[in-house]
Amino acid sequence: MPSTRILRLAARGFALVAAIAFAATSLLAQPPAPPAAAAVPMPTGAFSFPPSADPLTYAPTLTFDVTSVREAERGDGPFNMGLVAPPHTGQFSINIVTLSTLIGIAYGYGPTFQVTGGPDWVHDRFFRVEGKCDHSVDEALAKLPADQARLERLHMLQALLADRFHLKAHWETRTGNVLNLVIAKGGIKMQPTKLPPPVADRPDGSSSAPFTPALGVQAHGSRQGIEIDVQRFNTRAIGTLLGSQINAFIVDKTGQPATSLYDFTLQFSPNQSGTPDPDAYPSLFTALEEELGLKLEPSKGPVDTFVIDHADMPSEN
Repeated sequence: MPSTRILRLAARGFALVAAIAFAATSLLAQPPAPPAAAAVPMPTGAFSFPPSADPLTYAPTLTFDVTSVREAERGDGPFNMGLVAPPHTGQFSINIVTLSTLIGIAYGYGPTFQVTGGPDWVHDRFFRVEGKCDHSVDEALAKLPADQARLERLHMLQALLADRFHLKAHWETRTGNVLNLVIAKGGIKMQPTKLPPPVADRPDGSSSAPFTPALGVQAHGSRQGIEIDVQRFNTRAIGTLLGSQINAFIVDKTGQPATSLYDFTLQFSPNQSGTPDPDAYPSLFTALEEELGLKLEPSKGPVDTFVIDHADMPSEN
């Protein structure tokens, strides 16, 4: 059975990869964080995002018609978190997830951020969460540009957290750990993603829209440690994933373009203390260099921080 520490770290990683998969987070260059600032309260009912994210020009308003939240018993044996959120629909389902993970998904617009504050169960209690909408919402989302549909889906989940968990929070910009993601000696070891050619749907043989591949992520935990299987990630998304595991803000310094996508499997053990298990995966830092051909260099800098002021255990339905 995986340790509680492995579960927590895997949940952090799943929060970020699920945020990318659910919200189709932009893979463009990460904007720099602003200087330290005063706390920024979250407006009730309005879409909220990290302080260093680019300003919005669209205000999402949609919410789920029906929601269900039930506490989940994880049980023995390997854990397996799952997310179902078809694109351009108002349907959402996620299993074996903590509130801190849900926050990472719901507020995963723009830069990486850290979650702090709130009761202990925010990180230790697991839930099964579902949200459903009328077909008219699906039709409305399908007609929206991808960026606006992404914001609507995030807003729907933010509203669910406020309604079912009575979540109240604010943003702060704090000085914290910053790690620069760079290419290790010997170069990148990940396999470049092989993309299919764009569909030629015009009379002249060209494509009417650029091809945007879907991202693929699976996270698993066992006695050996954590295994994350990834398809179609660029180095910025990789930095986001790594930051979730070590609770640090990671800046992509690899120099790789956002259009360079990779497929890889990352196997590592978060528990490197005590008597080593001969079958355990290597540490994250070792696995990163040996398996992906990347490394992290420490620094300090401003970090977006999501501070939980209040949260209640939800009533089940």
